[in-house]
Formats: sequence, structure tokens, C-alpha cells
Amino acid sequence: MGKHSSQARRVTITDIAAAAGVSISTVSRVLSGSRPVGPELHRKVMEAAGRLSYRPNLAAKAMKGQSMQTIGIIVPDITSPFFASIVAGALHEARKHNQQVIVASSERDISVEESILAQFAELYIDGLVFSPVTAPTPEPEAGFVEGFPTVIAARRSVVAGCPHVYTDNVQGAYTATKYLLKLGRQRVAFLAGFWKPPCTAQEIDEASLQPRAGAFSTLDRFTGYKKALLEEGIPLDLDLVVMSGYDFRAGFEAARELTARLVPVHAILAANDLVAAGALSFLRHQGIRVPEDVSVIGYDDGIAAPLTAPDLTSVHQDDFGIGQRSVVMLDRMIAGEAPDDEVVGTQLVIRGSTIHRTTLGD
Repeated sequence: MGKHSSQARRVTITDIAAAAGVSISTVSRVLSGSRPVGPELHRKVMEAAGRLSYRPNLAAKAMKGQSMQTIGIIVPDITSPFFASIVAGALHEARKHNQQVIVASSERDISVEESILAQFAELYIDGLVFSPVTAPTPEPEAGFVEGFPTVIAARRSVVAGCPHVYTDNVQGAYTATKYLLKLGRQRVAFLAGFWKPPCTAQEIDEASLQPRAGAFSTLDRFTGYKKALLEEGIPLDLDLVVMSGYDFRAGFEAARELTARLVPVHAILAANDLVAAGALSFLRHQGIRVPEDVSVIGYDDGIAAPLTAPDLTSVHQDDFGIGQRSVVMLDRMIAGEAPDDEVVGTQLVIRGSTIHRTTLGD
């Protein structure tokens, strides 16, 4: 046997959850006492903890009330330019206060997210900036973050009791759609970006009205898109709504699907700049001129926007600023304050992919 064989691996709340046959969030609630659970669940958790000889982290208890100058950040996809910029903004702000930052990506998977939250529950951190994986039904995150300083970034109204910092996606899409309509482009298509769609294109109108709509930026953007249409007396046409992902290939395929429907299209509002770039590529392959035949607007105003051909009109959202503001808000929470939500505005940046429609007919 090696010299460390007598030291058993420290039991975690993940181990207890597996042994008790309950969720990790339930174990977290029982052990922290943050929220009551039923007597049967409480008994299962405590019995499993006893069998496994679970011991609370005494070092963390000894340091209660002392700042570790360390915060955590969890985002759904660190490879996404949007979320990478949020992390960059958070790191920039944390450095101002000599805070260390532990960053994790949940890889757009709720089960991975739950595992990361369990790991973070075992770490010495003062607070958490958290952007949950989107889902149409409530997720288990509330059980982990309840009573712990947590700021929800880039989501609206998804975790009760936590302040949120998010973009005004309704206003952003409204402004973009309104601009296209003022250019005489009444047939505006909407490419609805999701990692895992909570609805079909035919159901998106109803989905945008549901309580969990704020978990999906695209549903808020659809609300702004629809609002602009109705203000101009243009009825919503779901033949102009295409479900897509969030990358270049998704935009290419969404534009292909839209074109195959053989409906008149004067303009496209895309899920993000990469999707818009993919749509531009497909239109170019088909000999459809941008911006003369079809104008295109992206969303994010990221690094790709000025590099497309033509350069892309896009809705600018301050993702770097979301990261900065989230850390500022988290520091206020750690200091004992209870900050309100903060909504970050948008701005339409006009480039070469949009132009006034001068031709008549479809």
C-alpha cells in the first residue's frame, strides 16, 4: 500500500445524493438548512450522510465571516464569443479588487451544470456569478445558491431571490426590426437561435409569453420583433420564423430553409452575428444580393460583424459590461446589500448589410 492509502477521499454532497437517491440540490438544502424539505427527504439525506461518514468542511466553517477574496463564475459555453466576453469583463473587474476567480463552463448541459454547482459548494469562495443553462422548466440551481451571494448574468427572471444583470433583448430586437421596416422591408424574417429549442416555430409566440421566457434571450428578442411588426400594422407571419442554432452553419442552414419555403423575404434578423454570417454566405451562394435584395441584421456586434461581406449591421450589447457589472453587484451582496436587477441597454450599429428597399413587388 502507498503512504496515502489510509486517507479516504473526502465525501461530497454528490456522493450523498447518489446514496440517498435524491438530487444534489436537495442534499444542499438539508445540510445547509437554507430551506426546509419534507421529513422523509431529510431522513434519507441524513442517513446517507451518516453511512458515508460525511463531515462538513471545518476549515470553511472556521473562516465564516472572513473574505477569501475569491469568486466563482459559471457560464454555459466558454467558447461562445458572448459568454467569453462576459467572463473577460468579470475578470477585469475582479482584478481591480485583487480577487481571484474560478471559472467553469457547463458545456450547455444541465447535468454538467449541477455537478459544477456541487463542486463549487465545496470550494472556499465568497460569491458566484452564474449564467444558467437555459431550460423551459425550473432548474435545480436555486437549491445551491439560496442564501449564498449569487448574481445571475445574461438571464432574466430565472432564479428567485437573486439579482440579475441582463441585456434588454426586447428593446434590441424591437429597434432592429423597426429600422428594417422604416427601410421599406415589410417581410422581415426572424432566425430564432436556441441550443435546445423549447418550442417549434409555430409555438414560439405562445412560448414567449410563458414565465420562463426570460431564460431564453431569443424569446425576448421575438417579443421585440413582434412588437415592432404590430406597431406598423403588419401581422405576424410564422412562415418567416426559422429555428436555428448559434453558429455559422446554423445560419447557413436556416437561410436555406427560409429560401426553400418560397415566401417573399425582404430582410433577416438573425440570432447573433455568426448566424447572420452563415445566412450571408448562403444568400451569396444563391445569387441573392445583400443588401439590395435582402437586408440582414445580426445581434451582439462582436468581432465578426465588421469582417463579413458586406459588413454587418448588428445590435450591440455590452457583454463585457455585463461581466463587469455582475462582479460589482456581487461585491455589494458580499458586503451585505440587496441590489436590484440591472438592465443593460442596446444600440443598433448600422453598416453595409442594410439598405432602403427601392424595388416594388415581392
